[in-house]
Amino acid sequence: MRMISAPDFQMNCLYLLDEVAKTGEIVLITKNGVPMTQLAPYHQKTRHQKPQTLFGIFKGTITVCSSHVCSSRFSD
Repeated sequence: MRMISAPDFQMNCLYLLDEVAKTGEIVLITKNGVPMTQLAPYHQKTRHQKPQTLFGIFKGTITVCSSHVCSSRFSD
């Protein structure tokens, strides 16, 4: 993990964004030597990725009930 001060981050922000995206290395941003935040790569899960198995894909999303009143985790 790389550490950089807030003023250095401010001066090199766009360069650091490109480097983190390319290398995947996390950058810890400090202020007066105290860690404040970190810059990490974003890993987007593509919508078209197929699951390894279909078994259990809807676990926790479907509720089976015996009466007309039913609750699920999606209802408010």
